[in-house]
Amino acid sequence: MALASEEYRLHCTLRGHQSDVRSVATTAAGKILTASRDKSARLWLPQSGGYVSETEYTGHTGYVTSICSLHPSDQWPDGLTFTGSRDSTILVYNPSCVSALQQLKGHTDTVSCLVSSGGLLVSGSWDHTARLWSTTAADAFPCIAELKAHAGPLWAVALLPEGGGLLTAAADKLVYLWHQNKVAGKFSGHTDCVRDLAVINASSFLSCSNDASIRRWNIETSQCIDIFYGHTNFVYSLSLISDTSGSFRGFVSGSEDRTLRVWSASGNCRQTVHLPCQSAWSVAVLPNTDVVVGCSDGTCRIFTASCERAAAAEELQAYADEVAAAVRPAAAELGDIQKDKLPDKSALLRPGQKDGHTIMVREEGKVMCYSWSVLKGTWEAVGEVVGGTGGSSATSGKVLHQGKEYDYVFSVELDEGGSLKLPYNNSEDPYMVAQKFIDTHQLPQDHLDQVAQFIITNSKSAPSAAPASSFDPFTGGNRYIPGSGTSNGTSNSPSGGDPYTSVSSYSGAGRPHASSHYPQQKPLLFEACNEQGITAKFKETNKLVAEQVRLSESEVDDLLKGVFGSENATIVKTESLGPLEKALQWSNAEVWPSLDLLRLSLRSRELQERWIAGNKGSGIVNLLLMLLKPPSPANTQLLALRCLANLAAHEPGSQQLSNSADVIVSTVTELASFPNKNLEIAAATLLLNIAVILTLKTNDLSELCQVLSGLCTLLLTCRDEEAQYRALVGAGTVLARGSPECSQFANSLDLRPLLDTLSTSATPKVKECALHLTSALPA
Repeated sequence: MALASEEYRLHCTLRGHQSDVRSVATTAAGKILTASRDKSARLWLPQSGGYVSETEYTGHTGYVTSICSLHPSDQWPDGLTFTGSRDSTILVYNPSCVSALQQLKGHTDTVSCLVSSGGLLVSGSWDHTARLWSTTAADAFPCIAELKAHAGPLWAVALLPEGGGLLTAAADKLVYLWHQNKVAGKFSGHTDCVRDLAVINASSFLSCSNDASIRRWNIETSQCIDIFYGHTNFVYSLSLISDTSGSFRGFVSGSEDRTLRVWSASGNCRQTVHLPCQSAWSVAVLPNTDVVVGCSDGTCRIFTASCERAAAAEELQAYADEVAAAVRPAAAELGDIQKDKLPDKSALLRPGQKDGHTIMVREEGKVMCYSWSVLKGTWEAVGEVVGGTGGSSATSGKVLHQGKEYDYVFSVELDEGGSLKLPYNNSEDPYMVAQKFIDTHQLPQDHLDQVAQFIITNSKSAPSAAPASSFDPFTGGNRYIPGSGTSNGTSNSPSGGDPYTSVSSYSGAGRPHASSHYPQQKPLLFEACNEQGITAKFKETNKLVAEQVRLSESEVDDLLKGVFGSENATIVKTESLGPLEKALQWSNAEVWPSLDLLRLSLRSRELQERWIAGNKGSGIVNLLLMLLKPPSPANTQLLALRCLANLAAHEPGSQQLSNSADVIVSTVTELASFPNKNLEIAAATLLLNIAVILTLKTNDLSELCQVLSGLCTLLLTCRDEEAQYRALVGAGTVLARGSPECSQFANSLDLRPLLDTLSTSATPKVKECALHLTSALPA
């Protein structure tokens, strides 16, 4: 096969499953195995130029999440089929029988991945373990080993050739090499969950990740030797392409970016195959090099580089139309693009930067999307982009406001003169829109009912019942203020009052995504202050640090008076900035008492206006992120997280968090699996605050999705109930205030299974919030 000259095109589409096809596999005989969220699996047999469903496997009580086959052997002449499920079990089938031969129990959470070879089956689970099962016995499949090392759910397992051991990959961003059931190597480099593995030979393998990259690793040195970029979203699955002699010729990958990509052996992206579905969950290559793709729309699509096996012209055109139609609902993400600022068709005269590079151009009054094909050396039309950037109010019945279409755009007259535009869609909760309008324009909170009733009256919307009283979503009535050490200080809030706004506020119960737990209106701060303990520790540490950064007695007095000396604890004298800057130069192991003073200082609006809003704003964030990373001790990491969270106290710091959201979220996500509950709570609070800020400031889809991904990682790794709850409230805030695409993205993160687990929590608020979020996600 010559990858450079042959193009993959649709061969056929397998229909039969009622929900996402989450896993696909192939057999040596060229048959296809599929596993679906509809709780079934199927075996497909080649027939009449396509495939027919030969066997439907049933028996699982939860989504079927993984599938693999065991090649025929003397022990099993027909081979075996294995399926893993959210019900925590593995079922074993004779390939031609619908009922299972045996059920394998041992895992305590979703069995997310399976691989089998020789006399061995390897399974990986969200319970953070891998298990090895023997397949050589006639009537039993005993578990012969349990592998524990990962700090997060496993997503992939792979066997090395020639008895070289096995690989496991997980949400903790790591890949481990195992020999004789012990860790023999660790591969670190991905910045998000590692989703799949593909072994090239005994010395190298590929991995893909939610960080949108594919990496090639040297097994002997544990070093990454290549990084391949091309996908623009999570990369879920990999599969190798081999020639008839078994030599490695390239690989394919499936992603959340609606594409299948074909790569050469050297890592060049040769072709981008656009899909009419959001997610390409799983890919597998057949012996004839055809590619099988498990899709989120419940279908399984097969693509071929063979002219003989390509679908007929009319089928290829129908598929192209299906892909073009899929562009339209996706266009909501493009609502802020102005059509008159897009290039015209002359832009198509310039070649694309890489295969799959997409551009939008103006063409006869429409906006068209084109994708560059390296194989053909041309731009190919994907389809017309409609929605936020196409059509008009005349044709859609909508009103355009700031590049987006709404059912109504009201003019709200202000008492002091002038007016503000208030956009509203019938599908939205009037109170939620009113609250966002108030927050955006910094209007008095007591205008909430007036604005909401204005929307209801003028749009003829059904009123949403506001709750009888509002309460702090973190305690049900008392505000939890994390302090130093492990103390859990609380302060009472007035009955029926929102402790973050000091007035009653609407919590959005009428909107499907909103609940009494979210969206969070104001950031949470770490305000507890043990003045005596903080002062003593700071003075003690100051005597031990290097002389060049040691503070004089007068500097120490000025700093402590600046932080603690005012009757109003939220006002810090700016004279203390100099000594505090000097104290922040202490070593990673010594600096944490200085960070505790910074944490308290950041409550001051005056300090933020004088320091954070200036050129030092990005510098303080960079310093805190540096102190957050190893080899900083846990105390330093904890106070760095709390300082970052307290930046949200006032507008200058909030703006800095908004500007630096991507690098902050990425760093926190990379460090997930914190060693104690205080770190977990601080990390969850920081991401919650960023969620609040972004939803009220920019509401940028890509930023919100990144925060949502980070919160999901914390939900996977946190064991503390308070941290879990704060992460849930953060996710709820994003989903309640974000666009519908955020909910679709949450489904792609497998948030629902996480919520299912948390909905059984013994902590009432965690359980209730998880149940609310589950009901809010699209089916």
